[in-house]
Amino acid sequence: MDFFDQYNDKLYELSQEYGLINLLSIDRHYKDGGYWNRFAKLKAVEQYIDGYNYHLLYEIQSLSNQVHFGILNCLLFRPLISVERIEPNVYNHRLTFMIESTIHGIYAYWNRIALLLNLYLNNPLAKEKVYMSKIFRLIKKEYIEVKNIDGYKWLDNLMADFEFFRRNEMTHNYYILMQEFLPHPHQTKVDYDLLIQKLVYHNNAISKDVYKLLDLLDYLEVDSNKKNKNNF
Repeated sequence: MDFFDQYNDKLYELSQEYGLINLLSIDRHYKDGGYWNRFAKLKAVEQYIDGYNYHLLYEIQSLSNQVHFGILNCLLFRPLISVERIEPNVYNHRLTFMIESTIHGIYAYWNRIALLLNLYLNNPLAKEKVYMSKIFRLIKKEYIEVKNIDGYKWLDNLMADFEFFRRNEMTHNYYILMQEFLPHPHQTKVDYDLLIQKLVYHNNAISKDVYKLLDLLDYLEVDSNKKNKNNF
């Protein structure tokens, strides 16, 4: 047990050093003004739970925890990796695993949000056809004025930055570690520090900026209700 206590203590130190939090830590007691209750008041969240049979709030909270944990381990392993190009050590493998699994966690989080945004469309797509970039374009098309909302501008910039990870390419075609150790003299070295910096940025967007997302959702909720009334 001493090992796990020391391990958890080290992760806690890194979390404090880098100012990293997750959704659970900022609203553990479900305060009236907290993100949980604001999500819960959205009609689309009720439709999400009834229609998809998944609990959105537990989903995004758990994925936020996963992303947070992954980044802390990235920070833990980063100083231990081999800088010798031809011979990765065990920590290169562990760091790469944590980077890739954290990217997948971020993608999974935003796909849950895409499922929610899908419910604000006039004609929601089937679940298997929902992914964030597509739904985001459709939202912009149907809600013409949304581009003037600060929450939209924030999310638009965030989604553009997410393309940095090339998640689909990584999932289907290459492994980050092998890009580092391919025997080509002109192969660009993997910038682990930049990757981790990007992960930290996206962790903060999920947790610290959750209220910016909620401002956007509140706008869509109100505008959607107006459209529905006008249809009667």
